[in-house]
Amino acid sequence: MARRIPYLFCRYELLVDEERLNVRGQLEALTELQGMYFAHGPKAEREERLDSVLMRPRQFKIEGARVLSWSVGQRLDLRVAAEYDNVSDKLTFRTHNDMSVRYADFVAVPDLGALAVDDRAGPVYLGGKAAIRRFQSIFRNVEGGEACVYHSTSKEDVDHALEVWNLQELSFLVRPYNPHPVGDLSRRLSEQLEADGIGRYAAKAKPVGAHPMKPSPDGHLEAAIEMADAGYGQFAIKGVTTDGHEATIKKQRFSDQAEKNRKQQDEQRELRIHISVDDEADEELPQLVAKAMVEFYGD
Repeated sequence: MARRIPYLFCRYELLVDEERLNVRGQLEALTELQGMYFAHGPKAEREERLDSVLMRPRQFKIEGARVLSWSVGQRLDLRVAAEYDNVSDKLTFRTHNDMSVRYADFVAVPDLGALAVDDRAGPVYLGGKAAIRRFQSIFRNVEGGEACVYHSTSKEDVDHALEVWNLQELSFLVRPYNPHPVGDLSRRLSEQLEADGIGRYAAKAKPVGAHPMKPSPDGHLEAAIEMADAGYGQFAIKGVTTDGHEATIKKQRFSDQAEKNRKQQDEQRELRIHISVDDEADEELPQLVAKAMVEFYGD
């Protein structure tokens, strides 16, 4: 039975003294940090709470691309547990010294500047964003080191996804243009909204049956995307990648001010891809993640 493991796809670079590390330099830095516990944040440093660790740095190749993988963990240390006595009907609180870790796996293709982080939630999982923050804290312990991770997807990447994904959903929020028209498609849509007295138009488009959607040159989707790109809306997409994984790109925050929307469009958008893997094939997961990054970013 297949499972779907969520990964945050990001751009990244590892620097030492503001110089970008190559694949070999990155592996050497990761290996240097392996197994050592570090503080995460100023408060943890003051309290000397060393609970962040980098684990299992590895390298391999996929389709000719050099790949690095590693894990980041948080040691739980002291944990408070509540125990219930049904005879006395009381709760007793005990402090346990818990040496277990929550963790997240990282996979990187340095030549593409691409990074993916396991974003599962649960008792043993750290979550993607928390893991990235801890990794950045850890990497600062390399002399002159800095880990830059960007969430995640440029406008060019969004356009690429619209072109190559099997599009399953496009949700958008747009408003009539004011004062400048964008193009013929968006002008017609904007005029229709104004004619009906609509100030904001939110919609969710899905395909007919199993047939994928594709924005056509004279279509409704293309008009909404055109308006959003010009600052009069925002949109999100869901689809299936070229190698069969479900993927989403989140919608940016909407503003009635076109300039603010355009700035949001220029910022990075969150890309999440759910990697499909068989129950007994966890050892294949890094290879599948790396292949998905090569497929998406390699073009």
